Amino acid sequence: MEELSVFYTPAGGEAEEITEIIEGLSISEQDGSRTAEISLSLSDERGQYLRSPQIMAGDTVTIKTGGEVLYIFSVEKASREYPKRKVSGRDFGLFLEQNEIVIQFDGDSVSDGVKKVFAQVGISEYDVPEMGAAISGVYCDSCEDILEELLDTQRLSDGKERDWRLEGEKVVIFEVGGEVIELRHKPAENVAEFDAGVYHGRGSYGHDISGMYNAVKAVIKSTSEGEMPSVEYTAEDSELIKKYGRREKLLNVSSDKEAEIESLAAEELKEVSEIDRTLKAEFPGVTSARRGKAFNFKDEYLGIEGTVRILSVKHSFSEGRYTMEMEMKMM
Repeated sequence: MEELSVFYTPAGGEAEEITEIIEGLSISEQDGSRTAEISLSLSDERGQYLRSPQIMAGDTVTIKTGGEVLYIFSVEKASREYPKRKVSGRDFGLFLEQNEIVIQFDGDSVSDGVKKVFAQVGISEYDVPEMGAAISGVYCDSCEDILEELLDTQRLSDGKERDWRLEGEKVVIFEVGGEVIELRHKPAENVAEFDAGVYHGRGSYGHDISGMYNAVKAVIKSTSEGEMPSVEYTAEDSELIKKYGRREKLLNVSSDKEAEIESLAAEELKEVSEIDRTLKAEFPGVTSARRGKAFNFKDEYLGIEGTVRILSVKHSFSEGRYTMEMEMKMM
């Protein structure tokens, strides 16, 4: 089994390893959120001569494997519920959620715009791919919302969906589903590893149309306050409209993209008209399983075999057993 090390660092203090005294640990990455969450518990009393760490809000918890930093969490809540201390927190993606900034772009590429956002909040460790779509304008919003808009601008330019997450201290911009990994799980030193994407708990499968649209109305943004936008083009799927009723989405397009408005509306319709088909299952734990990555999945009971993308993952470590629950989407 992959060996994990857990360290606690008090604010302004030295790191202390607490791996052996943790009684329960879970790490979650949820669909729709870029911030990972942690919860753990440990005994609040260890005996006459061994002091239990007094983990407090504002302290830091770091998760490593093989010396590599996987996560760095800021403790948000700590409570004493005799005989245990319970701790929860989020990784440093929360600073991109909570920091609101004013920033101006003047013909910058999306790549340079993303780096400007990072620089404004003091982030120096990042992996940003080349993204050449041009951006202009003044943005007043949270860093997270600005990043989302910048990546969406690039998607409308090249059709590739991108997102971001924290990997240790580094912010990584990645293509959603673009990295296919192997879920190799090794139960113990003397036991052969196996493919957890095939040998896992029984899965469940469902589909959902609550977030599906079958028509996209593209409009040019108004340049004057109170002025109605001009409707330029509507893309629709007549079969889906007939089957589910009309579900229309509004797409705001900047005036400099007017010549491309038909293709932008068609691309957006392709993106939002998919019915949400999700899978859930419990797996043997693998630390490389992260939101946005893909792997090969097989479930004979469901009759499904193919590549899936990880939407949500919860890593659980308890009593020497490492498992993970995942929600996935067929690709």
